[in-house]
Amino acid sequence: MTDVLYSLAIDNKPGLIYCLVENQSKPERLMPLRFWRYQASILKKYAENDKSTMRKLPVIVPLLFYTGTQTPYPYSLDLAECFDDPILAGQVLSAPVKLIDLGVTSDDEIKTHGKAALLELVQKHIRERDIIALTREVIALLRSFHVGRDLASNVIKYLMSEGESQDVAGIIELFKSKAEYRSEAMTIAEQIEQWGVEKGMQQGMQLGKQEEAREIAKNMLAKGMNATLIIELTGLSDIELNALHSSH
Repeated sequence: MTDVLYSLAIDNKPGLIYCLVENQSKPERLMPLRFWRYQASILKKYAENDKSTMRKLPVIVPLLFYTGTQTPYPYSLDLAECFDDPILAGQVLSAPVKLIDLGVTSDDEIKTHGKAALLELVQKHIRERDIIALTREVIALLRSFHVGRDLASNVIKYLMSEGESQDVAGIIELFKSKAEYRSEAMTIAEQIEQWGVEKGMQQGMQLGKQEEAREIAKNMLAKGMNATLIIELTGLSDIELNALHSSH
């Protein structure tokens, strides 16, 4: 594969065109798919290297340089022809990405989407402060669609882990009040409690390490050691070391 970037005028405006050339000695039925992968890779690399958010992507012109003995080339180079339904594939491939914007979709419309409504409603309102109102809606949908215990358990966890509200206990109590979800809620409550204990232990250990590092740094400062070396050995920041130096 060879790719060359040309800078030229397009409609009297500066523009970029990539010329992508693939040398092939044997015919390949899915050659369009290979070109599609090449093009996607080039555009990804270009977007990552281009720091300007205003610039557009370059157009890529794919060219197959074929030198095989079987002629004419036996396969189509149209990506749509690689699918069972080329017409449908062509329409989908050339159309814009379908957008589902939950922010502008009413809750009433979302509730008509069957079991998908459960996840859509949660994701739409997960960052709202009144998480208890959302929890009531979720419980109603869980009951309405007879959702299994595994999904119900995952929804409870998602509400508590991703929500902006800190009322985790309120969410747990609401689910506990519904007989069919009581065991899941209690299990999750136990997991949260255990997680809290482990998190507290980790934080305590971290604080202990930081305090130990500060004491070591104080001793090093007292002995006149170089500040850069102290930072490297203790992991303290410049600000933390300066504060210790000021108080020393």
